[in-house]
Amino acid sequence: MKRRSSLRDYTAFVWLIAGGAVLIMRPVVPSATWLMVHLVMLGALTHSAFVWSEYFTHAILRTRATPMQVRRARQRIIVLIIGTLLVLVGIPLTSAYGGGHLRSAWTIVAAGAGIIIAAIGWHTVFIWREFTRALPGRFNFVTRYYGAASLFLILGNIFGASISFGVGEATQARLLAAHLAANFLGWIGLTVIGTLITFWSTMLRTQMAPHTARFSARLFPVFVASDLTVITGALLGMLPLAVGGFAVYLLALVVWASTMWTPLRKVSLREFAPASVAAGLTWAVVGLGGVLLVIYRSSTWSDFDANVRNLSPILVAGFALQLLIGALSYLMPMVMGGGPAVSRAMNTQMNRYGVARVILTNAGLILAITFSHRPALHIAGIVLAGIGFLAFFSATKRALSAFIKAKKEAPTSATKTATDTSPSEKSQAPTAGEQASQRAIDRRWGQLQWAGSEMIGAIAIIAVVLSVGAVVDRGEMPKLLVVRAPLPPSRLLPLGTLRA
Repeated sequence: MKRRSSLRDYTAFVWLIAGGAVLIMRPVVPSATWLMVHLVMLGALTHSAFVWSEYFTHAILRTRATPMQVRRARQRIIVLIIGTLLVLVGIPLTSAYGGGHLRSAWTIVAAGAGIIIAAIGWHTVFIWREFTRALPGRFNFVTRYYGAASLFLILGNIFGASISFGVGEATQARLLAAHLAANFLGWIGLTVIGTLITFWSTMLRTQMAPHTARFSARLFPVFVASDLTVITGALLGMLPLAVGGFAVYLLALVVWASTMWTPLRKVSLREFAPASVAAGLTWAVVGLGGVLLVIYRSSTWSDFDANVRNLSPILVAGFALQLLIGALSYLMPMVMGGGPAVSRAMNTQMNRYGVARVILTNAGLILAITFSHRPALHIAGIVLAGIGFLAFFSATKRALSAFIKAKKEAPTSATKTATDTSPSEKSQAPTAGEQASQRAIDRRWGQLQWAGSEMIGAIAIIAVVLSVGAVVDRGEMPKLLVVRAPLPPSRLLPLGTLRA
């Protein structure tokens, strides 16, 4: 895979920016909530899962992409983008127009879903071919996660497209449950699990737990079978079957997550990327637990349809966005190339204000979800989470600037180091072991200062925003800030009738 590719690296950013634009223009955009959810899940997250599962397939199987494979990978991305665009345009049209326009909108949705299925099918064939021609390896089974995830996305697109074709209320609720199970548990869930088997310890810059490979390989059929059970229960209208499958999937997920705890205990969360991913996975467990509770408490599938939509902020903003932002924060410096100095420069910028960003994002989400019935506090939470999310784009911009600057300075620095160091200076230089020890001490002390100052700053911002939200929520804003139109003379009352 190429070191840098604009189509691969920046498409997810475009989908995220589009989602933010829809959030701002929400009152005038048809199907705004659906569009925001799918710009993140179908647009940004699916694109990232699509391209990075290919990247990790090559890395795990230790195969090298040929020039032809690179061109075909680019073509698959283009096909996926076209299909996604058609679906994202077609669904809002079905709700905005009726009559003859409705049939045209359905045609757009069907075409988009078909194109996405074609792209994913092509992607699945690529993974299978790489798996069959690779030499035996310890982690080759990870590609099974990617292949099964792709097949689930094909099913999810079929269920999703069927919902838009005007089915009955009960059938729509069952199709929605199957759609969520196939896309979230299958496509996103299996891709994330398969990637984090090796990627989690890489982000933490430590060794994985010895039993990670064994646990992950054994749990793969459990994940697939339980997800198929949920889908079957939804399609057949059997709530107990769906509840049982969902419970098994969630239990397997908790067992698998135990393998992530061992490397985390060694090093803790010292950088923004793994901290954001860990926060996203925590929200995923909370959200999936909420879905299980909704299914268990629902007497009919219509009840499930009405209640599960309330969990969208947890699964989209809490899980998907934080996971995506954390993964991209680590992957961008890694794939851009340029050598260790360039990567360090980019990582420094991506980690800037990392503690504050994680705190603001998650505190804002908790506030927005907890006080959804109190508008001022709800908006205060959205503002805090928005600050945390938007800081990612600022960090990315600074990282790209650092990349350009470091690339220009790298040859000069290397020449200066090689020519300006005298023999006496070399003899007085500390040994490699002394340098590593001092770097570890400086890094830990710097991280404590960095984390403490950022934590105080984040708490201060939260206190200010929360105070303003609480004052507005109680209606105690100063009356000088309330602007009202003057009453006409006919509406004015005599002075004696005014109440104290």
